[in-house]
Amino acid sequence: MDGWFELDVKTPGNQPEYRADEKGNVDLRTLYTCTEIIPDQKLGIVHPPQDGVAGLTANGLTIPAERGKPFDLIAGEGVILKYDNRIAFAEKSGRALFDKKTLSVVDELVISGDLDLKVGNIDFHGFVEISGDVPDDFSVKASKGVRIAGTIGACQIDAGGSIEIGSMVGKNVGQILCQGDLHANYLNQTNVICYGNVFVVNEIRNSQIKSTGKIVVERGSIIGGRCVALEGIEAKNLGATSCVQTDLVAGVYFPDDDRFNYLFRRLQEINDQLKSIYEALGPLERLKEQSESLVNAVQLRLTILSEQWEKLEQEKEQVTAELGASKPQVFSCCNPKINALTVLNEGVVVHLGQALEKIKTEMSGPLTLIENTREGGLRFLSLSPLNQQAAEIEAEILEDSPVPDESSPDAEEWTEPKGEMPGSKPGWAEPESGQSEVGETLPEPDDL
Repeated sequence: MDGWFELDVKTPGNQPEYRADEKGNVDLRTLYTCTEIIPDQKLGIVHPPQDGVAGLTANGLTIPAERGKPFDLIAGEGVILKYDNRIAFAEKSGRALFDKKTLSVVDELVISGDLDLKVGNIDFHGFVEISGDVPDDFSVKASKGVRIAGTIGACQIDAGGSIEIGSMVGKNVGQILCQGDLHANYLNQTNVICYGNVFVVNEIRNSQIKSTGKIVVERGSIIGGRCVALEGIEAKNLGATSCVQTDLVAGVYFPDDDRFNYLFRRLQEINDQLKSIYEALGPLERLKEQSESLVNAVQLRLTILSEQWEKLEQEKEQVTAELGASKPQVFSCCNPKINALTVLNEGVVVHLGQALEKIKTEMSGPLTLIENTREGGLRFLSLSPLNQQAAEIEAEILEDSPVPDESSPDAEEWTEPKGEMPGSKPGWAEPESGQSEVGETLPEPDDL
């Protein structure tokens, strides 16, 4: 009997395996046709040849048994053989390929054509490239990066590196999670969380974009939705002539901002629930005194509310402690700055530093927006490169235009800072009133 190789993992070409979840549901888009390989994983074992069985001639003479031929496994890319070349192990992540006698592990998955039910959802330890489209309801996850040449629908795209796509129409449920830079031609109704820069060729429309780098639209517009970037925002056109509201926030590190916003919202929710419980206690106590038949039921309800009160108080203490101990991170690359190369349209809401204002009339570019740290509001300046820090520009303006001494006889000769557009705050309105306080103290019920 000849030697042979026993694979311990699945390779492309295996029949799909469908798995039911806890509720018995089966996702037909998840096929489990390949094993996701990790470093040092055992891939298979070479079985040695065996002695054959002796035979007999027609005259009854013995025919000696011959020993089988050994199987000579060839270690290809990403594979190492150990223990006298009998056991194969992976040297890197990816998927296993076994062709003739060569075993390899590759960290690149190439799909020629569209992603469909024959391929299914992708969860791959490596780089994924798709030459076609990705229809609605599919997901692509890669530990390194993703490149999709075609159009993406309402899908989930997740990469541990950079992502390059044609365009995506997410229908407000599609999401991109990118640990590197994101490059796209067009984004519409798409939620993006990017720990790098976002570069779009043509347009961002009605999307929620969060970036720890910069957001740049090279040729077109940012219309509708909300864009948050730590290192600034730039596009030819900001907003639209239809006055659709477009929120632009620059100079904010969104992970910290999201966490703080969540804590403040949760604190408000806890206070609201505590208030509702407190308001329910009085009527329940009166009902308990008025109706003997309902004493047990009312007492049970009071016990439940008391336990809920204690849990909420504990959570409130934890949230308050985290808020008190947390401080926003400071980044040298922080750049609260927005560039409009052609037009800044009415309806755009700009948030730079402490300035939060809504543009009321269309303004022609090219222009740069930064915070006016002296007088409040925004500065509308002649265009400067996005990589030039807003803090440097503001420092130069303040240095060139010192605050006049009111006691000086020449104080009336002081003029506006250099570089600002003439007039006082043209084209925008004051910010709306602030949010309500969230730290309201509620009275303790005597019966708890």
